[in-house]
Amino acid sequence: MITDDNKRILTIDRLQGAFSRIPGVLKFSFVAACVVFFIVHTGFFDDRMVGEDYRHFIEQTAQRINLGRFFCFNLITEYSNSWMLGCQACLGFALAAVILVDLFKVRTKIGSFVVAALMITMPSLCYLFIYLFSAANLGRVAFLTALSVWILVRWRWGFLPATVIFAVTLGVGQNALIFEAVLCSLVLLRDLMLEKETFSYKRLMIKAVKMLVMGIGGVVLYFLLWKLILRITGISVSNYKGMGQI
Repeated sequence: MITDDNKRILTIDRLQGAFSRIPGVLKFSFVAACVVFFIVHTGFFDDRMVGEDYRHFIEQTAQRINLGRFFCFNLITEYSNSWMLGCQACLGFALAAVILVDLFKVRTKIGSFVVAALMITMPSLCYLFIYLFSAANLGRVAFLTALSVWILVRWRWGFLPATVIFAVTLGVGQNALIFEAVLCSLVLLRDLMLEKETFSYKRLMIKAVKMLVMGIGGVVLYFLLWKLILRITGISVSNYKGMGQI
């Protein structure tokens, strides 16, 4: 007899069943993103050992409250090397690629590979990965940004949790603002160009307004959280690149 308690038990069979229900194109995009990541970015993480002094620098630099990166962190241990940060970055970008494939309704493996490859081979990454301490957090920014837009598009009131996620993402890295703006623009452009049979200017405007609310609300919530954390910790805003003028 199956009871309610038995239904709550997480088993290997149920995990396998849940995994089997994931569309094959999404699984393929995740694997493709990981493969492309290791092919393209191996040079940035290979042979860059993280010694004790540099590990301390990474830990201190990642979470800079005075720069507004209060949710920025790196998972490293005493025996870490640069590839531990690289794997964290790879996981973030691979999950972001999966979300983008679903968001843009890509149904072929070739299409999912193109999306994953474009995500991983953005020219800006080749520059940003030079800063090893920010590599893993770039992956988190990409994943959380894609997740916020996916939630906004998927549910009627999704822009509310998406606003909170966007605020958290800005606390990981302010470059989330650019990722979010580009991704929202692409989603609106996709609706305008591809959904001709079900296209509605009203729905497009409503979606655009929700994205605007998410963007403005996320930035406001981010600054409120930052001000609160600065007040609690007694830390002053850094003047690095004009941050103190905000």
